[in-house]
Amino acid sequence: MRTALVLPLLIAGLAAAAPVLAADSPEEAAIKAREGVMHIRAFNLGNLVAMVKKEVPYDADAAQTYAGNLKTLNQVDMRSAWMEGTSVDQYIDSRAKPEIWTGGAKFADHAKQEAEAADKLAAVAGDGLQAMAPAVKDLAQTCKNCHDDYRTD
Repeated sequence: MRTALVLPLLIAGLAAAAPVLAADSPEEAAIKAREGVMHIRAFNLGNLVAMVKKEVPYDADAAQTYAGNLKTLNQVDMRSAWMEGTSVDQYIDSRAKPEIWTGGAKFADHAKQEAEAADKLAAVAGDGLQAMAPAVKDLAQTCKNCHDDYRTD
């Protein structure tokens, strides 16, 4: 009786785990990881931009949370997600230009500027819309600058 119950449960468990067992290649996993972080950044920044554009009311607590999330994301070491050989010319799901791996100091400078802008935003996000708006615009501009250089449309 016990075997009759365990076997179907085992089969059901293996069937549920099949997608996990069919893991992505390391390159595909790296692309998904960096895209995931970019989606989280876009979500948080997008909510702040909506406040600046007055599409939603300014909320100091929410603004501080979104800005804090952006600052925290810069503390996550994502270097392994920028695996060489994972650009758009090799993976259709990638939007990274091949130049990202030859950009060296310029790419690192973009990352530094983004982190500094996120830190400045986190310092003022809860202080009112007038204090926050210029910091949101600065951060959005750093994102755009890097995307202009290293992301396909």
